[in-house]
Amino acid sequence: MGWYSTCGANKKVIIKQCVSEATWENKERGIKHEVITHCLRGNCLWALMKRTVNGESTIYVCLYLLGKCDQDWGYKPMDMYCHPHYYSCPISYVEQCNDYKNSEYACNWVQGVKEYHLKQAIRKAKYEEARKVFRPIFS
Repeated sequence: MGWYSTCGANKKVIIKQCVSEATWENKERGIKHEVITHCLRGNCLWALMKRTVNGESTIYVCLYLLGKCDQDWGYKPMDMYCHPHYYSCPISYVEQCNDYKNSEYACNWVQGVKEYHLKQAIRKAKYEEARKVFRPIFS
């Protein structure tokens, strides 16, 4: 899939557009699609999605990669099943997903998210330790 943009739109408008357009329902076919929650990390708009088909629900993660070309903002939608190669998704979103184990791409992406957060925690712990060591020098 490619990029979608709206002429003259700013980042805030694109975020609102992504979230609102991801929620829809087709009662005739028994399909409902909704955003449970979302957050922004840099230019990554992460959304926890719920798709219900004939009463059976699947919860998964979708990434809207945001970008600017000239004066217009746009987005590229990707879900966890295509392994988007961005890993800053909140770990709490991943923990709520209920149907990805049959997808190699999704499994690899989930592992990447977990590794990303582990590295962030290690980096933070090292930073906190360094602050303790060097604090007397800068006091």
